[in-house]
Amino acid sequence: MPVVAGVDSSTQSCKVEIRDLDSGQVIAVGRGAHPPTSPPRSEQDPNAWWAALVDAFGEVGSVAGQVAAIGVGAQQHGMVVLDADNRPLRPAKLWNDTESAAEAARLTEAVGAETWATRVGSVPVASFTISKLAWLVQHEPDLVGRIAKVLLPHDYLNLRLTGVHATDRVTILRLPYEHADCIEVLLFHLLDLDREGVNLPQEAHPLPRELRLRLLLVPLRLRRQIERLD
Repeated sequence: MPVVAGVDSSTQSCKVEIRDLDSGQVIAVGRGAHPPTSPPRSEQDPNAWWAALVDAFGEVGSVAGQVAAIGVGAQQHGMVVLDADNRPLRPAKLWNDTESAAEAARLTEAVGAETWATRVGSVPVASFTISKLAWLVQHEPDLVGRIAKVLLPHDYLNLRLTGVHATDRVTILRLPYEHADCIEVLLFHLLDLDREGVNLPQEAHPLPRELRLRLLLVPLRLRRQIERLD
């Protein structure tokens, strides 16, 4: 009986649901809490998300070892910045963090709302990752030179699970992926970031065989994490 796991890493908690792949029947559920947070400064340590994921799988029990595939969904619009060793450089700014409202307005004014809407498909607001990056450049400039990767919250969990720095087509920086070239120009010219030093997540493609095999080991890795916590 093949089973699959669905992961919902939200603002408040991480929830895991195990289902039978053929029937869709729920077999087990688990939950791990996230640190409480609220605007205007709404931030969480990405390591806390991983710990909550481990806790949630711990509640699921031994059936976690039977999981053949995992799907991860999470809160959107967040900003996760990592160093070259994939370690978070600071707490992640969440979707409901509003400190970057002034930067969103500045980005909009720099090229015009109509240009943003026409060429990119969205006009910056405080919740968007690009606005949060602009806030980081303005308020924590000493940190910027150490950024090696920029991710969304669910991308961080997928990176921890698979070792792959990727995102899906519709959520890359919460702007349409078809305009990724335009997004990169806006990011690295308006925010004055070093294009060579910062890696944006690429769109995820069908997994090669060797990566699929690695994913089969994910439950074992989670079980070992849980055993270490015990």
